[in-house]
Amino acid sequence: MNNSFMQHDVENLLLNKFVVIIGDSVQRGVYKDLVMLLTKNKYLTKGHLRAKGEYSFEGDELIEGGCKGKMTNGINYREVRQYNSGDHLIRFYFVTRCYNNYVESILLDLKQEPYPDVVIMNSCLWDITRYGRDAINEYKENLQKTVKRFKDVLNDDCLFIWNCTLPISSNARGGFLIPEVSFMNSTLRLDIIEANYFAREVFVKKSCDVLDLHFHLRNQLNRRTADGIHWDYTAHRRITNLILSHIAKAWNVELSRRLQRIQDVDFNQARDGKELHDYYPQGYKRNVMDYGMEYTSNGYDRNDMEYSNDGYGRNDNYSNYRRSRKSRNNSNVDHLFELGGLQKNFESNSNPSFRRVTIHPLPNESYYKKRNTNSNDFHHGNHFGPIRHVNRHNRHPYMYNKSR
Repeated sequence: MNNSFMQHDVENLLLNKFVVIIGDSVQRGVYKDLVMLLTKNKYLTKGHLRAKGEYSFEGDELIEGGCKGKMTNGINYREVRQYNSGDHLIRFYFVTRCYNNYVESILLDLKQEPYPDVVIMNSCLWDITRYGRDAINEYKENLQKTVKRFKDVLNDDCLFIWNCTLPISSNARGGFLIPEVSFMNSTLRLDIIEANYFAREVFVKKSCDVLDLHFHLRNQLNRRTADGIHWDYTAHRRITNLILSHIAKAWNVELSRRLQRIQDVDFNQARDGKELHDYYPQGYKRNVMDYGMEYTSNGYDRNDMEYSNDGYGRNDNYSNYRRSRKSRNNSNVDHLFELGGLQKNFESNSNPSFRRVTIHPLPNESYYKKRNTNSNDFHHGNHFGPIRHVNRHNRHPYMYNKSR
């Protein structure tokens, strides 16, 4: 399952880390919720989620596009944002296609110091609706190019997470769904499922991590907004918790006692009729939404990120995760990049210089417990489990440095 992270948890987890988020307006909400949690420990408002291209959000800075450029609802809209506290660096790029010349310019950014520690990406809805009749075939080709180029550019110790596309309504409106492509509404939900499956195959083949947000929020459609595309602040906080849980396990970060207590709940007994309050200390209040545990007619979803036979934790192997990081000494440099004749200045007077610490590896240790690839782990009975994959390359495990 995923955990409920508070501000101090995120500060410790992402201390001296550079996180890059790439995607559409939903991924912009992911960026904003992460910044909000890191700065104020509060939820986003409806105004925060609706706004785009603003000059500043919770102390971040609009680097390119948005209000500084042309505010459109077309495929050429650009928006680059960055939050820099000195100890944490989070950057967002708005894209309408998983691979094109603009994505290549982003890769030029990521080649420069400071190198990203985490890259979170999703692109699908714009790809398959706004690029002509052959958009789906082109999307499949572009996914292959995306994974190849990011694997070529990113350091081996960078954690790349592909977010599966969230479910949309059969009556979705607005956003990328302009009147000219509204006829696709009837089949777009199925197209998304197929696109998620294909993306999973592509990224798993290249040993990249896949986080199936479609699975985790499939029974929480009440959190979707009226336009049938975007999601409310509660859904975004759950997404943030899922992502942070994934990162924590990938880096083998020891959780605090509060988070560990939540993680150690025996959900097999919970399925046998135990109530939630039986597993938590007296007086300990929890929000089911925050801790990412949803009750369905089939049981509790424990959200094991490695695999589960049917998505509800039956007979799954809840093994320890090992995510490796290589030792890297990053120096402070001016964040000034040349892209297509334009300069992006990622450092300004309003943002302090981003500080790094040297990360040291631990001695050799076993990485992931190898699963039986011949087993029927991803489906069981009538229920399909989530699309999950974690990179299993043998590297030195990463030691989490909590010192400032």
